[in-house]
Amino acid sequence: MAALAAQEDRRLSQCEATADRVLREALRIAFADLRRAFTDKGGLRELGEMDGDTAAALASITVRQGRSGRVNKVRLNSKVAALAMLCGHLGLVRAGSTRSGR
Repeated sequence: MAALAAQEDRRLSQCEATADRVLREALRIAFADLRRAFTDKGGLRELGEMDGDTAAALASITVRQGRSGRVNKVRLNSKVAALAMLCGHLGLVRAGSTRSGR
């Protein structure tokens, strides 16, 4: 059992899957602002032009040519899921409760 746990710890360490990193990624998704994916003129920024937080929050980008020009479809990862995870981590919601911890 201890050998399996040690092996799992090594694997997590090698892929940098730490609790801090998971929380950082959840924060990036939870507090993402989709407006930062677009230029002041409304065009979609190239991925290399986006800041790391915005790029990390993106689930997908679809770009296609439509009759009236280029059409962009941008999906964020679930902010609700990220916020729920963070609320649970911070103890803001009690188990089985649908209300905040007031």
